[in-house]
Amino acid sequence: MFTKFSFHFLKKYKITTILSLTICYHKSVTLFLGGMEMSLKYKNILVAVDGSEQADLAFKKAIAITKRNDANLFITHILDDRFGAVSAYAPGIIDEVEVRGKELLESYEKEAKEAGLTKVETHLAHGSPKAKVAKHVAPLVNADLIICGATGLNAVERFLMGSVSEHITRYAKCDVLVVRNTEE
Repeated sequence: MFTKFSFHFLKKYKITTILSLTICYHKSVTLFLGGMEMSLKYKNILVAVDGSEQADLAFKKAIAITKRNDANLFITHILDDRFGAVSAYAPGIIDEVEVRGKELLESYEKEAKEAGLTKVETHLAHGSPKAKVAKHVAPLVNADLIICGATGLNAVERFLMGSVSEHITRYAKCDVLVVRNTEE
């Protein structure tokens, strides 16, 4: 709870409401609301992956956050098959892409388990990654945090229609962490 130092700190920095102050304890955020203490730990973390470098960075961050919160990790990959004309010219391409998607998820799941996580699930879906992650997969797994890379593999779609991470941030009903490559 609050000490003499805490009140001095509030007064010194002119923090007028208790909501202005967030204090960290035991690897989770503790928020004081009018004398009540409320822990903000994540329970179900969803990470969206597509095999890109940004997705790998997001995945590594998801592992660290999942460990700190002793949470469930859900790894999703969305197969963008909205352009059905492609399958008309190359029969079986959707099946091949699905096999590669499953292999990608299996490799991420293996890496998560090697990192010490035990509560890991994968989800493969078809459709627009923008819509599926925020509007379908996140509610399905009851995600309270979505983690994604700032950019993925599809630069043309990002240019024409906006980024997947922007769409997730806009439409998700939970917290979203967009991971950036700080080396660029």
